[in-house]
Amino acid sequence: MKSFVLRLEKGDEAISKIVGFCAQNDIENAWFSGFGAASSARLAIYDLEKKEYIRKEFSGILEILNFLGNVGQMDGKTIVHSHVTLSNKDFSAFGGHVDELIIAATCEIILHQLDITLARKRDDEIGLNLLDI
Repeated sequence: MKSFVLRLEKGDEAISKIVGFCAQNDIENAWFSGFGAASSARLAIYDLEKKEYIRKEFSGILEILNFLGNVGQMDGKTIVHSHVTLSNKDFSAFGGHVDELIIAATCEIILHQLDITLARKRDDEIGLNLLDI
């Protein structure tokens, strides 16, 4: 397993930066974790009954307490699946699936390239693209 350190900068969108880094370094499968600060986030929670995401946008002073995810492949495309826990200036914590995460000051990420394949396929019963294991 090879590991990398990424430092995202103010204004960076985290998911696209991870996808770009993986493309530049020929990484198809990875696991990552990070923390830092964000200026805005679009998060989602999946409604299993309706088979759709409920989305909400957040902005302001946001601490990234925990940013976790994996990088895999589906139909020849790199897919990042990640979740984040954020806190605001009231020290209230909240989180969900990351659609978009804009970095405020920095975000420090440890990314571990995996020797295993994280392929995804559509599960029609659940309504999501799940790991094909």
